[in-house]
Amino acid sequence: MGLFDAVLGGKTGADHMCQALFNVVAFLPYCSRANYQDFNDFWHAKVPTESGAEERLNQVFYNYSAHFKKDESLLKQLSQTTLEIEKYWISKYGLSNRSIALFAAIKRLADEYLPDGTKAKESDFMHGATHPNPETRVAQCMLDLKAYEAMLPNLMQIEISQDERIHFFVADLYENAVSHYQYSGSDLKVYEEDSYFIDKDTYWGRWGLYRNSTLLTDTWIVLIKNDLPSVQKIVVAKADGGYELDEIPKKIELDGEILKAISKTKTTGVENAASFGMPPKYLQMIAILNTIHPQQN
Repeated sequence: MGLFDAVLGGKTGADHMCQALFNVVAFLPYCSRANYQDFNDFWHAKVPTESGAEERLNQVFYNYSAHFKKDESLLKQLSQTTLEIEKYWISKYGLSNRSIALFAAIKRLADEYLPDGTKAKESDFMHGATHPNPETRVAQCMLDLKAYEAMLPNLMQIEISQDERIHFFVADLYENAVSHYQYSGSDLKVYEEDSYFIDKDTYWGRWGLYRNSTLLTDTWIVLIKNDLPSVQKIVVAKADGGYELDEIPKKIELDGEILKAISKTKTTGVENAASFGMPPKYLQMIAILNTIHPQQN
């Protein structure tokens, strides 16, 4: 149990909630986000209490707003922070049990540590001094969230099995929107709905390479950086219906067909990023792996 849990609901002499307490109060409801497909359902959700009654999932916001009677902007800022978390988290990690488990790990870090990596003390949450600049709390909370993301690899071990990685890398392959090309004498497919734009120099795609020797199609997770493609992950299809995962990056030799595949990936990537609220599942897993194992991905 974190220090925050020990003082949750306690008293404070501050007029305005301090940043450390604000962060963890703001993070708390979002740990249940994966239980709700729609944000409105999450925001208005009710959950059972120990007494058998129901209360709002975000009731902690109201409890603390009542606690800090002089902190007139507190409830509004906690609500605004939840929206900011939603926009940031969903656009990077998507909405899955694994994604929200990662967020819950960040909340546990915030229970125990300050964003600069020092161990938190009870006084950091129950501070007698008022927040010196409460109008900055929302923006600072988002900066602190990113600081906790950077701290995760050093302070908390999170492992993801190959089976779970493979599940994300091959999930939701849509064969009805595919462009066909050739690579080394084999059929190469670009799954158009899986392309994704990151910035003007960075695109991701999911391609499929048919192997003539096995009559099976391997799934390629392709990064296009400055118009140069590389395979970051390969899910190798096996004759028994299973898969093997190859996570050693590999170059793709450029030729006319590959240039066409790159162009298709970039074009559809821009369209998809504008149309969809979150990246495809394979890219969600890439983002999670980059966060928990930054040196390996």
